[in-house]
Amino acid sequence: MIGTLLASQTHAPSQWLLSPTLAVRDETKVLEVAMWLGVTIVLVLVGAGIGWWIVRRAKRGLSESGDHGIFEDLRRMRDRGQITPEEYDATRRVMVERLKNSGSGTNASSETKRTR
Repeated sequence: MIGTLLASQTHAPSQWLLSPTLAVRDETKVLEVAMWLGVTIVLVLVGAGIGWWIVRRAKRGLSESGDHGIFEDLRRMRDRGQITPEEYDATRRVMVERLKNSGSGTNASSETKRTR
């Protein structure tokens, strides 16, 4: 349409710039771009939220299921008779010592070897 208006010299440039049909098309384009921009922003926010949730859940899962699950397994093994109560106590002490020393940077396995 713009090419047709420009080709025909019957309309002055100010007339086709102020044409109501052209203004409606421009407004429609602006609304369409604004809508897609809004959709993009929402998708980015949802993706960031999902990523944050996954990372948070993974960190929480590591901290909660780490050694606590091993203690439960040891108790079950002791209760079933798969290990003796002495083995359970010794293993539990070693694990507790490792947990205590995990933040200080000392090697708990070398300390437990010396005590045996």
